Amino acid sequence: MFKRIILFIVFFALQHAFANASVLSPQMRCVNVLQNGDVVLTWSTPADPGNEFNRYLIYTAPALSGPYSLLPPVSVYLQTSYTHFGANASGAPVYYYIQTQFTSGSLIVAPSLDTVCSMHLNVINPGNGTALLSWNPIKTPDISSSTGVYIIYQNYPSTVWTAIATTTNLNYIDSILICNATIKYRIEITDTTGCTSVSSATGGIFQNSIVPAVPVIDTLSVDDTNYALMNWSANSSRDVTAYVIYKFNGSAWIPIDTVYGINNTDYNYLLSNAYLGSEEFRLAAYDSCGNISPMGAVFNTMFLSSAASICDRSVTLNWTSSNPIGTGLAGYRIYQSTIGITGPYALMGSVSPGVLTYTVSPLNPNTTYYYKIQAFDSSGTKTASSNRILFYSATPIPPQFSYLRKASVVAPNKIDVTCHIDVAASVLGYKLYRSTDTVSANYIYLGTIPSSITTPIVFRDNKVLTDKNSYYYKMVVVDSCGFDGFETNIGHTILLNAISNPDMTNTLNWNDYSTWLGSVSSYNIYRGIDGAIDPTPIDNVAFGINTYKDDVSMFLQGEGVFNYYVEALEGPGNIYNFSENSLSNIADAFQDPEVYIPNSFKPSGINNMFIPVATYVNFTEYEFMVFNRWGLKVFSTTNIDEGWNGNKCEGGVYIYIVRYKSSKGEYIERKGSVTLLR
Repeated sequence: MFKRIILFIVFFALQHAFANASVLSPQMRCVNVLQNGDVVLTWSTPADPGNEFNRYLIYTAPALSGPYSLLPPVSVYLQTSYTHFGANASGAPVYYYIQTQFTSGSLIVAPSLDTVCSMHLNVINPGNGTALLSWNPIKTPDISSSTGVYIIYQNYPSTVWTAIATTTNLNYIDSILICNATIKYRIEITDTTGCTSVSSATGGIFQNSIVPAVPVIDTLSVDDTNYALMNWSANSSRDVTAYVIYKFNGSAWIPIDTVYGINNTDYNYLLSNAYLGSEEFRLAAYDSCGNISPMGAVFNTMFLSSAASICDRSVTLNWTSSNPIGTGLAGYRIYQSTIGITGPYALMGSVSPGVLTYTVSPLNPNTTYYYKIQAFDSSGTKTASSNRILFYSATPIPPQFSYLRKASVVAPNKIDVTCHIDVAASVLGYKLYRSTDTVSANYIYLGTIPSSITTPIVFRDNKVLTDKNSYYYKMVVVDSCGFDGFETNIGHTILLNAISNPDMTNTLNWNDYSTWLGSVSSYNIYRGIDGAIDPTPIDNVAFGINTYKDDVSMFLQGEGVFNYYVEALEGPGNIYNFSENSLSNIADAFQDPEVYIPNSFKPSGINNMFIPVATYVNFTEYEFMVFNRWGLKVFSTTNIDEGWNGNKCEGGVYIYIVRYKSSKGEYIERKGSVTLLR
C-alpha cells in the first residue's frame, strides 16, 4: 500500500512537471534514407523562452514496439537535423522518436511528440513488363505539415534519377519502357517546412514487353518537288527509338523506311509519286527492346489534277479530300504561280471543306501556270498541301510539224514509238494508233501522251505479238481545243522469220521498214548462239534485200539454237537531220541434232572406244547406256565426252540406247547394236 502511494506521488509530480514544461520535444518533419543506408532526421526547433535547453535525446529501434536505444545526444539547440550512421535502413524500416532534455530547477526530459520511421521501398518484378512498388509512410497519420504527395523516381541510366509519377497512395505500378536493364526506384515526399523524406532505393533487372503508343501523323503534305512530306508528334513512350513508315502499294502495307530517334518527327519520301495519284501512309513506333506498336491511322496525300478548257481560256482544278488536320478542317486555299513549280505562289481564292473543285478563268494565252491546293484548320496554324501541277494555257495554233522518227522492237512483245514534236505548239496531247495493215479504218487507238515541253516523246506499246506480226503506227496531235489535228507519217516495224535448213544453214526473211524521210539505206544482221547475241553484226545488206542465208556449220558445239535480229539503218536526206535505226523482233532457228553412232569397235585397235558423236544436242539431258545379250546394263553415262571401252566384257554383239534433247526441246531416243571385237 505504501509503494502504491509513492508511485502515485511520483507520477503526479511528473505529470505536473511535463504539463508545465517550458521546452517541448521537437516536431519530426522528415526522414531521409541515404544511399548507404544511413538516415538523416529533420525536425523543427521547439520554443525555449527561458533558455533552459540542455540537449536532444534521439532513440531508435528496428520495430515500432522497440526495444529503443539512445543515439549520441545533440547539444546544439538550433540544430534541426541528425544523421544516424550505420542505421542500415536500406534493408528494413528504422523507427525514431526524439525528446528534449532541459533544466527547470532540475533536469527534466520532455516527452516525444511522435514516433516516425524511415520509408522502406519494396519492388516486385512480376515478369510482365511492369514493376510493382509499395512503401510505408513515415508516420500514420501523416505529419501535419507533409504535402501528402509521393514522388516516384526512377534510376536509369545509373547516373540519372528521373521523376516519373506522383501519387497519394502507398503503391504504384510502373510500366517498363527500357529494354533489359537494371532499374532502381526511390520515393520522396516533401514537407511544407522545406525538407524531403526519401525512401530506401531498390530495384532489379526488368524487361520491357509493352508495345509503344501508336504514333499518329500530324500533317501529310506534298512538297515543291512533288514528294510526300509528313510530320508527327514525338511518341509518348519514352524508350521509342525509331518510327517505321508504311506505304500502301495497292494490296498491302509495305515498310518503306525507318526514322531513328524519338524526337525525329518528320520524313520526306524521295521515291514518292504523289504527282501521279494519292498515296497512303501509316506509322508504327518501335522501342529499344524491338517492341513495335500497331500501325496508326491511314493518311493520304491530296492529289490535284486539272481539266483544261483551252478554247475558253480556263482550267478546272480537282483534288482529293484532305485528312483530318489540327483543330478541324476549315477549308481549302487555291494557289497559282507563273514563275515555277516552287513558286512563289499567289492566293487565288478559297472554298469550304466540302468543295473539291475550283475553276480559274480567264488565263493568259501561251502561259505556263503552276497550281497547288492547301488545306487549313480552324486555328489557321495547321496546313497540308497537294501535289504541284503544271498547266500550259495554249492557244489553238496547230504545230508546225510532227514526225514519227521510228517504231522499233525493244523487247519481246514491246515496241517503242518515238516521235519528234513541235514543243512550241499549243496542244493537249498526242494520240497513238496501231494497225496490222495500212487501211486506216483498221487503226486502233492505244492512248494519249500528255503535252510535253521536250522532244522526242516515246510511247511504249506492250500489247503486241512481235514474233507474229509487223505493225503500222501513226500519231495524231490533239490541239488545244481537244480536236484531232496534224497526223504524222506511218512507222512500219520489221517482222523477222528464221528457219533452219538440213544443210546446216538458217534462212532469214523480213519485211522492209517504212517510212523514213531518209529512206532505208541498209540492214545489219545480228546472230546469237544459244541465247547469247553478239553485239557485232555478222553482215550488212543493202536495202531491197529481204532474205539472208547464214551458214552455221562451223558452230557445232552448241545446242543448235540460233538467235537473229535485223536492224534497219536510215539513209541521208532527213530534213530534221535524224539518222535513226529500227530493230526487228528476235527470231530463233533450231538446227536438228546430228548423232553418229559406230556399229563396231576394237579396244586394242584404232577405233578403241564406242562413243556417239553428236552435234546440236542439249548436253544437260544426255544419257548413253550399253546392255549385253541378256539385258544386263554394262555401261551408263550422262557425259557426252565419255564412251564405253568394253573393259571386262567378251566380244560379241551389244545393245545401246542413246537419249538426248534437241534444240527444239524434243526428246529423242535411238537404239541399236554394236559389235565388240577382241
